[in-house]
Amino acid sequence: LEQRPNLGSHRPLFEAKALPRTATLAVWKTQSSKDADYKIWLIARDELEHTAAYSIKVRVDNTLPTLELESPIDNQRVLKQVVILARIADIHLDSYRLEFSTDSERKSWEQIYLQAGLYQETEDELLRKPELQTIKIDKDWEIPILEGSVWIRLTATDIAGNSSSQSIQVEVPTAVETRKCGAISPEDQQAELYFPPNT
Repeated sequence: LEQRPNLGSHRPLFEAKALPRTATLAVWKTQSSKDADYKIWLIARDELEHTAAYSIKVRVDNTLPTLELESPIDNQRVLKQVVILARIADIHLDSYRLEFSTDSERKSWEQIYLQAGLYQETEDELLRKPELQTIKIDKDWEIPILEGSVWIRLTATDIAGNSSSQSIQVEVPTAVETRKCGAISPEDQQAELYFPPNT
C-alpha cells in the first residue's frame, strides 16, 4: 500500500510478504497529514514477478467547521418567542443541528432543528472541487419553559466526521403579573402609572 500526496511523491503505508489474515491491510492515521487529495495504490506481486495495481483517490480533511451563534447572545434575557441567527462555514459541510437544554449540568439535550445531507456528491460520485460553503440560519423558536435558564447549542459536522459546536445560555425572566386597579373617575383628577419589572 502506498500513499501519494498531490498525486506525485509517494511513501509506503504497509508492506507484507504473505497473504493478509484480515480484510484490514493497514491503518492510515491522517491527523498529521495536511488537507489535500491523495491517491492510495495497492500493488501486488507474485513469485514470478507478475504485478497488478489498483488505486483510489481520497481527500484528507482535518479542518473543523467554523460556526457562530449570532443571536441571541450569551446571558441575554429573552422572551418565550426568539429568533435564532447563526452562520456556519466548511468545505465539506454535511449537517447541523440546534438543540436546547434546561438541565444546569447540560447532560440532557432536546432537538430544535436538524438539517442533514448538505454535501451533494457529483453524479459520478467523484469528489467535488474544494469550495467553501456558508450556511445562514434564521429560525423562529418558542422556548418551552415559562421562566428560568435555557442553554442553546449549535453543532456542525462535515462528511469527514469533523465536528464543532457552540452553546449559549439565555434567561427567560419571571412572567409579568398584572396589577388590578380600580376605575378612574373625573373627580380623581389623577392616575397612577405602574411599570412592572422586566419591561
